[in-house]
Amino acid sequence: MSKELQNSQFEQLMVSYAKLSAFQMLINDNVAQGYLDDILQVKDENGGYPIVAALGEEPLSLLIERCQAIGGDANILVLTKDGTRYITSEKDDSESPAEEDIDLSDAGQWENGNSEIEFFADWLLQCGKPVTLPGSLPCSLDVYSTNVKLKKDDDEDSMVSSL
Repeated sequence: MSKELQNSQFEQLMVSYAKLSAFQMLINDNVAQGYLDDILQVKDENGGYPIVAALGEEPLSLLIERCQAIGGDANILVLTKDGTRYITSEKDDSESPAEEDIDLSDAGQWENGNSEIEFFADWLLQCGKPVTLPGSLPCSLDVYSTNVKLKKDDDEDSMVSSL
């Protein structure tokens, strides 16, 4: 991988990280002010309202990982170019989805999970039905490459191999 490509990927990661951090702080401020009290619908087993923040341009596989990391139940806020979208995620302990659900739970049917979250959120709005997804999706985006050089160093052997 060329140094220019590595530097470009690193810059893109840092811009996305800064954007996501700013969005998370905005969400925290709104929660603290009580502005989201009437919006949040999903509670966890402890009575809390878990929130997952995401950027619309991030891959769907990353959103699924974030939800799984907190147990599957989440109030999801997605920052899109058209504003903020709200999605709920609730784990389903049953063996098969309900009849009215759109069943996309077979991970083998997914080529990858690289579709943008914003695209998925727009599709959810159009279909108007609950969707059952697998617990994880493969992601093949180069942004997750372990060869991205994170800092300049005179010693070429000094590479950070994970993000």
